[in-house]
Amino acid sequence: MKKLISMFLCLSMLLSVAAIAEAPTHTFTVWGILQPNTTHDTLEDNLSFQALEKITGVNLEWECITNEGIEEKRALRLAQGAENLPDLFIRAALTDDEVISLAGAGQLVDLAPLLEEYAPNFCALMERDPTIRVSITDDEGHIWSLPQICTFVETAHMIINKKWLDNLDLAVPTTVEEFYNCLVAFKEKDANGNGDPNDEIPLSVRGVKYLNYVMESFGVYPRNPYGMFVYPGTSEVQNSYIADNMKEALIFCKKLYDEGLLDHESFVQDKPTYAAKGHANRMGCMLVSGAFVEVGNELHWDYIGLPVFPDANGNAYSNARSSADGHTFVITKNCEDPIAALKMVDYLYSEEGTIMTWMGVEGETWQWINEEKTRWDWIIKDDRTVTQLRSSETIQGGVQYPAAHPVWFESDMWAKQANEIEASLDTDLFRMPLTDCCTMLWPDVTWTVEENEEMSFFLPDCENYYKASVADFVTGVRNIETEWEDYVKTMKSMNIEEGIKMYQEAYDKYMAKMN
Repeated sequence: MKKLISMFLCLSMLLSVAAIAEAPTHTFTVWGILQPNTTHDTLEDNLSFQALEKITGVNLEWECITNEGIEEKRALRLAQGAENLPDLFIRAALTDDEVISLAGAGQLVDLAPLLEEYAPNFCALMERDPTIRVSITDDEGHIWSLPQICTFVETAHMIINKKWLDNLDLAVPTTVEEFYNCLVAFKEKDANGNGDPNDEIPLSVRGVKYLNYVMESFGVYPRNPYGMFVYPGTSEVQNSYIADNMKEALIFCKKLYDEGLLDHESFVQDKPTYAAKGHANRMGCMLVSGAFVEVGNELHWDYIGLPVFPDANGNAYSNARSSADGHTFVITKNCEDPIAALKMVDYLYSEEGTIMTWMGVEGETWQWINEEKTRWDWIIKDDRTVTQLRSSETIQGGVQYPAAHPVWFESDMWAKQANEIEASLDTDLFRMPLTDCCTMLWPDVTWTVEENEEMSFFLPDCENYYKASVADFVTGVRNIETEWEDYVKTMKSMNIEEGIKMYQEAYDKYMAKMN
């Protein structure tokens, strides 16, 4: 069956590409976000997008922004008016609210009636996982955007310095209490062995959203949309922001902060500051996508991944990634040839397109290093690092992108790379401990324009109030014990309970579709 699927995918890819190649060249204006660490100023210089243009017979005229402050930059772009929208948004990190708003204003092309005929590669992926179609289809049957098709491995994960643990003769923590004890030891002893017992930072994060990973061990899941979740074995939607367990989680985080176990710069430091501490071997525990990104290649091997610790019920849960993630590709009404645009992006959902998305162009950015073609490596032609090469010449990275992950195809090319550091990430050494805890705590649901408009009046405010309150409670600006009830009352006055009700209705409809 697997071989038949692979043959079908390859055949459909070849047919679709052949059909496009015969078509005349189309020019599309595109708005998108540059990858972090890129050496280019525009995606027009990206080798993979250049290859996509040649393969599919299109010309992409890019309008690009950098990764900093993307929410504000995107909002300003959308505010320029419908007549000024680009033909396409690709790698634009559009939010649910933005897509629904654009669709409600009649500014997007409905892809639902076009997919079967003009996007065979994407449709083949939906056949393999029916949740993809459910996740991207609204109640009226419209499909306004195409997602990134993800691996189920959890990319962002907590790591702890195993070398520090060994230096202090400590075991890898398996509970919140053991985790706390390890952090205390990191602070009080010369864990990094440099002779200075005061330069260790036991735990450091970069913003409230990264502290959310710690909170999952208390049975709350604020990483989910507006903190909504359904605890396994139940069907009731709960909200992390006002759950009793959230108070317990905040008390624990404040304890870490007060005792100097949580970096006092956790809510204000930028990425370079964070990475500088990691490269100096000062951080015992942190949140990363890959240890090497924050600590460098040499120290990468000093760390190991941590799971979520068991909650009060004895369960260790983290929200599983959906197969479909984000709004990576939309076509606006200003596009004169939506079919050609859809054919173009469908190539990226093929096996060949996915390989190009992740690895770039064979012979330019990567090459086989053995005759059996079972191992490949990057081609570095200049003084760029591998990270800079990937950020500059491939399509994946930074924000969601319209393609699948190589694991979806029989060749599984990403696992064949010679880079030992990259090959180590999706293993028991790093990402799998957290991934093994993943379960569906909240599915991808769709909203009507009316529902989205209603929620947009209060749920973003609830989220912002939560984020500000976490920082205030943890740093002691506000007193958790005396002000928690007022915090909950304020959240309820902001209609969080109405949000829970709406999410319950959406969850019930989703489960009915899946059944």
